[in-house]
Amino acid sequence: MDTREFDLGDVLSVTTGKLVSPRHIQGVYDILDFLFSTNFWTHELPAACAAARPVLIAQYPDLAGVDATSVDADNWRDWLDQQKAALGATRMVTAIEGHNQFSAQYPGARALQGAIDLAGEEKVIVAVV
Repeated sequence: MDTREFDLGDVLSVTTGKLVSPRHIQGVYDILDFLFSTNFWTHELPAACAAARPVLIAQYPDLAGVDATSVDADNWRDWLDQQKAALGATRMVTAIEGHNQFSAQYPGARALQGAIDLAGEEKVIVAVV
């Protein structure tokens, strides 16, 4: 199985729904891309987080009770420091086996079709480069 170490903030960004990664949205992209062996587009992140949340909680049940309801743009760094002091700074995350499991589980959420579903076919322009 493929494993990789991630900052606790990357993991908690997915499990809590609050962006608390020190690398901001890049940390979320990295952990989701790793978990599902793919490269997500921005509009796919909510569905990918929803799919990844139970996977990460299964790997680390102690994160299920982490309460981030009070986290905001002003206090997230202090909150994350407290979580790291209590839970550790990093977690070894195991990828989901199989190539591009997200596409297999959520085919409607993939790039072009997902954009069409969200915005409507008349608003999506395909550029071939």
